Amino acid sequence: MNGVTKPLPAKPSGLAGTSGEVKQTSLKWTANAEQDIKEYLIYRSTNADKGFSSAGSAKETSFTAGKLDDGATYYFRVTAKDTDGLESAQSDTVSIATKPLPTPPGSPSATLDQTGINLSWSPSPTGDVVKYNVYKKGFFGGSVLATVAETSFISKDVKPDSSYGFYVTAVDSTGLESKPSPAVEIKTPK
Repeated sequence: MNGVTKPLPAKPSGLAGTSGEVKQTSLKWTANAEQDIKEYLIYRSTNADKGFSSAGSAKETSFTAGKLDDGATYYFRVTAKDTDGLESAQSDTVSIATKPLPTPPGSPSATLDQTGINLSWSPSPTGDVVKYNVYKKGFFGGSVLATVAETSFISKDVKPDSSYGFYVTAVDSTGLESKPSPAVEIKTPK
């Protein structure tokens, strides 16, 4: 008499991911035909061919992978695990890219007149930038001086014979903030 062992579950199919999300991606796939699938295991890597590690599990056929780096490409695979603990082969690989940070604004300039220090900069070329944060440089980095929708700002808190430094960041519609623009320095007369 010959015994037949239970086969592994079929590898999941139809895996798809959403690119362009902020720090996450939404994954979906087709449900396996086997009735005793207990869960699906999700694997992630930054390399298309190797280095896959566990990203979590799901009872259904969707999963949100979070805590991803901005502007990074990730590769995902899924397996099916049945109630006996048998795990399928990994699905085909899907790649996604998270939303990158906005491009920083460019070329800030500063001029001094009777109204204060007039700052201006080139707009960020990123399409969904909604505001700019103006930072005043300090000993331990910088602090937000103002948030504006335009590409200019007047700093009215000016003292004679003082040095000031500023830089600007762009903020997009999802709240991602760019790296800082180059800094601009200005010294007020005595």
